[in-house]
Amino acid sequence: MLASQTKAMATYRIFPGQLNGHETLFGGQILLWLDDITSVSAQRFTRREVVTGSFDQMRFIAPVRVGDALEITTYVSGVGHRSLEVFAKLVGEHLGTGERYLAGTAFATYVVMDNAKLPDYQADFEEAAAVNAGYAKRRSQPQINQDLLSL
Repeated sequence: MLASQTKAMATYRIFPGQLNGHETLFGGQILLWLDDITSVSAQRFTRREVVTGSFDQMRFIAPVRVGDALEITTYVSGVGHRSLEVFAKLVGEHLGTGERYLAGTAFATYVVMDNAKLPDYQADFEEAAAVNAGYAKRRSQPQINQDLLSL
């Protein structure tokens, strides 16, 4: 399956009730939206039930403020035996000027609930190929994290 076939996108307008004490969008709200939209990409790829395994490397790059919009674009970026990785790019927009800025990036891992073989994956656009190039390295990180839990 092509990465482009798994793309999902959602845009949210930011309101005062979604802000933290620093008057920027609350990170927990972002994670809620991410879990929702990344699951769409995951299930588009598998066409089966999936569960969230982890969120890795959530990077908050620029603050999002009230009155801005936040656009989240996701797509599958790597596939294992029973798990798959979904990349998320968060782009803020100052609605008054149209200026857009990179607000964050994240990776989510989803696990399928059965043992059926996952479809073959092909990164069919430039950004997906660049993100997929680091998949093997990112995939080795959970084992390192698991080792830390046993200390």
